Parts: sequence; structure tokens; C-alpha cells
Amino acid sequence: MRDIILTSSVLIAVTALLRRLLQGKISPRLQYGLWLLAALRLLLPGTLFTVPVSVTGAASGLTAVMQERVPAPLPDNLAPALPLPDQPESAPPQNTAQVRPAGDWLDFVWKVGILVTGCAMALSNLIFYLRLRSRRQPIPLPPGSETGRLPVYLVEDLPSPCLFGLYCPAIYLNSRALDPAHLSYVLTHERTHFRHGDHLWSILRGVCLAVHWYNPLVWLAASLSRRDCELACDDGAIWVLGEGQRLEYGNALVQMIVPSRTSLLRASTSMTAGKRNMKERIALIVQRPRMLKATAILTLLVMCSAVAVTFGAQAAALTENPPEPPPEEEEASQPLARYLAQPASPDYTHFSGLFSLTLPEDMLDSLLLAEDEDGVYFYDAAAYREAPEDSLLLRVYPQAEAWASAYEAEQWTLGRFDTNGSPYVYLLDWNRTAAFSQRAQVLRDAAADSFQLYASADLFSRLVRSFYGDNMPMAAAYLPYLSWDNYRTVYDENEMSGALSALWSFAASGALEWGQYHDLMSSRTDSAIDGAYATAYQDMIWELYHQNPSQFASVLKSPYLTGAERDHILFWFRGAVASHQDWPEALTFSDEVLYQLLGITELNSVG
Repeated sequence: MRDIILTSSVLIAVTALLRRLLQGKISPRLQYGLWLLAALRLLLPGTLFTVPVSVTGAASGLTAVMQERVPAPLPDNLAPALPLPDQPESAPPQNTAQVRPAGDWLDFVWKVGILVTGCAMALSNLIFYLRLRSRRQPIPLPPGSETGRLPVYLVEDLPSPCLFGLYCPAIYLNSRALDPAHLSYVLTHERTHFRHGDHLWSILRGVCLAVHWYNPLVWLAASLSRRDCELACDDGAIWVLGEGQRLEYGNALVQMIVPSRTSLLRASTSMTAGKRNMKERIALIVQRPRMLKATAILTLLVMCSAVAVTFGAQAAALTENPPEPPPEEEEASQPLARYLAQPASPDYTHFSGLFSLTLPEDMLDSLLLAEDEDGVYFYDAAAYREAPEDSLLLRVYPQAEAWASAYEAEQWTLGRFDTNGSPYVYLLDWNRTAAFSQRAQVLRDAAADSFQLYASADLFSRLVRSFYGDNMPMAAAYLPYLSWDNYRTVYDENEMSGALSALWSFAASGALEWGQYHDLMSSRTDSAIDGAYATAYQDMIWELYHQNPSQFASVLKSPYLTGAERDHILFWFRGAVASHQDWPEALTFSDEVLYQLLGITELNSVG
């Protein structure tokens, strides 16, 4: 939206300035036609082609220079946050609260404005139509009065003749227009409006005003284009009547014009004008403008340049050879990472099937993406070789809703899912540094507008089932979202027993990282985990503790385990201690005693 506001405002300003400088020196019909370019820029989203220089590129460059000269603290949410005391560096990144409040409010206000302006436009035209319909009378026209298929009606108290109607346009006259000295000129004028399609262009003008109601330059463009509409009509009517009737047409027009203004939202032509517009019209009728070839060429060159820098996107400089992905043997050592690759098409779907989004097509060649088990990272290909950490443009990832509301400060919320009683949200974060902010924002807007979430309890059950046999780290990454009830429903009890056995073996391997401890400990159990299954799950908890007590304690006290998840894991830990240490009294230990047993003196919790 910011780019549309900027580019359309520049194009309107150029057109208005050119109109002022060349007033009376170019054809009125050409002058009127130039406003179509501004309408297209207002209504067409995105860019149409690539150019060496663009308005948006220049604005971003100016912003970057200003930020360099006046440095300001910029949040670097894309870099790993410093770990909390006693928290390992592999813990999830910490951020701060609330998501996308300003964007949501601005979007809401914009849509309310569209609704209000659109309703005002519809109501204005409906009232005018009902008024015309209730008072109109067919007119028998004298011989030689040609109006084609346009019906002509008389409306006694109509301020001025007009052309009105979308599906069945008609000419509406007042009693003064029936004067035989004026009638043929008035009909020719309104017939010319019809030939130019001005009853349709007036609707397009109203749509632009409704969508961009907040921009005063759009209202200026609407006012100037309506004035140019009448000038072009005068020029076209004289072309039909012949040069010999120029002065007679002008005299009739002066008699018909009413010195007043018509609402810009009304989709009708009108012989009303302010004093300045009347002088301009009369001057152009009295002396037809002579457009020199040089003037026409200059006008076209200026407008072509304006179109190029406002409809085009500035090309990004890319390195000839994108960075190569790491070798396969390195990939095997980190089974949760999908290494860098160029997007195959604008329509991106995560390999897990959890979500999809659409990328700007003109950015595909300049992007690299890397996936993990439930998110995706987009990098600037040209900058990646020099500084991989600084070239990250955008990431899409899930976060527990409790963490997101407490730590994720400036990310946008894309979607929410709750597949096991622990709600998660998908967040979008982007690079805000001056060097990458423009590209990151274009990518951000495209991803946010097209994001589709497909997370479901069945999907997570299938993901765990498909990976735990040969890639347990990947299966463990989906445990925080897994519903064991759903797993047993989708498969069967034998299959659930096999999954729990694989989890126990994984926990007993002693090779788990902090994040994998977190994944297993944030897994919620429900009514499906009972009997033998409860014993297997409890044994898994004991193995986590037995293999690395300090890491177990670190996860338990971290802020990335919600209060409900901590209570849940303590419940299972009590049973594990009672079973494996022959401490039945562990079942009655207070939380403080268990914390002391684990060496936990202080908790960092979000609730």
C-alpha cells in the first residue's frame, strides 16, 4: 500500500504540473487521456516491469541515507537473542510482546473509509437516479436532431443538461435547453460525452476516490480530470459540428453553464463549472489550441518516463553465481535443516504441508530459501555469500501463543492453530535494516497477503508417524503440536506403542540438544496416555532427566515452557522419581522440593 500511495502521488503530481505548464498548448483530448494513467496506477497493485530506477527504489535509498546520517536504534529481531541466565544458546529466540497492532488498525480504518465513501457514492447516484426517473418526460425531438440510441428526457427543475446512466444511459434536459437556438448544440455536447464514454469514466473516477479516500492528491486528480473531461467534450463537439460553428457553440454553452459544482462521486456529466473553469473553457472554444509536434513529443516523453518510474520496480543487483548448498554429509549431521535453494516458483508450499504462501515473481531469481521442520527462511542471494547472517530477509515460523504474546514484539501474526490444547500462532518477521528494508517489506506484504495455514491434528499425527522410524529428531520437532488421542484414532494402539518406544530410545540415546529436550518436554499427553502407555511415557521423562539432569532442569525453568506445560511435566516427573528411585513419597512432594531436587532456585516463566 505504501508503494501505491507513493507512486500514484508522484504520477498525479507530474500530470497536474504538465497540465498547468502546457495549458492551451496541447489537445484537450490528449490532456484528458493522461489521467487514465493515474487511474491505472491507483487500481493496479504491484509493479508491471523492471527498470534501472524507480520511485520506490529512490525513496528507499533516501531513507537509507537518512538512517545512516541520523542513526536510530533498530530492533534486530532476526538475530538470535542473548540467552537468559543459565539458559543455553540453543534455546528458542526471545522476543517481546504483541503482534501487528498498528497494521491491523490502519487496515481497519482504510476499509471503513472505503465502505463509507463507497456508500456515499452509491447513495448519491441512487437518489439522483430516483429523482430523474420520477420527474422525467420523453421529448419529441425536431427533425435532424440525432442522438443515436440515446433516449432524451425533460426534467423541469434540472440545474443543467447531463448524461447519466450505466446500463441504459440517457440525456436529460431542462427547459432552457429546449430553446431551438441551443438544442442542437446541447444534444451534440451530450452525445459527444457518450462517444467518449464519460458516463463510464465518471464511475471509474468514483472507484478511485473510494479506494484512496485518504489521499488529497487523488481528490485533486478527480477534480482536474472532470474539468478536462468537459474541455475534451467541447473539443470533440466542435470537431463534429465543424469549425464554422465554433462561436455559436460557445455562445450556447455560455447560456447553459451553471456556476456551481457537482459532487465528484456522482456518475453524471454536467454543464456546471466554477468561474476559473468557465474562463478556461471559453478561452479554448474561442481559440483552438495549436499543438506543435515538439510539444506532443515532449509530453509523451515526460509521461513515458513518469510511467516507467511509477509502474516499474527497481532491478536488484545480483551476483552471477548464487551460493552453493552445503554438501550432503553436512546435511546428515543436522537432520532438521533443509539447506539453501532457489524458489522453484512463486507458489511456495512448505515440505511438511503445514502452510503455503506466494512470493513476488520478480524476486524469485534473487532469493534463497532454507526450511526447517515447521518454518522457512528467505535470504537475499546477492548478500548471502558476503554475510550470511545479515542477508536474512524474512522468516515464517510458529510460536506458542503464550510466548508470542509475551516476547514477539514486532512480528505479524499470520495464523493460529490449536491441535492439542496448547495454542500456537504462525509469525512473520522481516529484516528492518536500511540495506534490506525495501525488499524485505515487499516480500513481507506478499507473504502476509497470501499465507494459507493447513495445520490440523491429523496432519501432525501423520508427520510424526512418517518420520519417527528413520528420522527421530524430525518426528520429535512435531511433538509439541501432537494430540495422542488423534494419533491413536488415525492409526491404532500398536502404532502408538511403537511411537512411544521410539521416543524412549531417542531419550535414552544421550545425544539430545536443548531444543530437542524442549520438544519432548512440551509434548502434551491426554486421555490416550494411560496404562502401559503411561509407563512408556514416564520412562521417557526419566531418561531425559537421567541422561542430562542439568539440561532437564534448564528446560523446566526456561520461559519457553508455559506454566501448564511445566505442571504437566512435573506430574510425570513425580511418577518417574517414585518408580525409578523407590520414592513413593515423591508423589506428594511439593513443587519446591522437586525444584530443589533438580537444582532449580529461580523460575523464568511466562505463565
